[in-house]
Amino acid sequence: MSADYAQSAIVLRGSGKQKKLSLVRPNNTNVLSHRPDFAWKPVGSNVQYRFILTDDSGKILVDETTRDVNHSLPGSIKLAEDAYYTWQVEAKTGSGEKYSNTADFLVVDQAERMRIEKLRPGNNAPLSEKVLFAAVLEQSGFQDAAHDEWKKLAAQKPGDPILSSKAARK
Repeated sequence: MSADYAQSAIVLRGSGKQKKLSLVRPNNTNVLSHRPDFAWKPVGSNVQYRFILTDDSGKILVDETTRDVNHSLPGSIKLAEDAYYTWQVEAKTGSGEKYSNTADFLVVDQAERMRIEKLRPGNNAPLSEKVLFAAVLEQSGFQDAAHDEWKKLAAQKPGDPILSSKAARK
């Protein structure tokens, strides 16, 4: 058996490591809500996902299974302010492939939430104010919220390459 053939056999068998699952939100960001919604990209059809949420001490707050790629917290769960959380999704396909990934987020305190809400422009605000707000969100660590704002702005002004570029990031 040649060295190249042996190497191919090892690669094909795999190392037993789980493949990365793409977590969409909240993904290493600050959040304003005590009850954020979670989302990840599908790894196939008819896949069962295990969603796990832990607090900064490692205590499991939620451990549920779903077939959806979006997850809302149970009604009994309200996350604490000024606290870090980690969430994980594990998936196993019908063919036995395993996927997993984790992300962290911070639920900001009331003062920070109020500061951000005071800056939020109204629906009829000029585009420049909306761009400034998206930039403030981004600079303040609210990556997911900033991305949402950039997407709205890019939809308002589809020919703008800068807005399109900001909206495409993620």
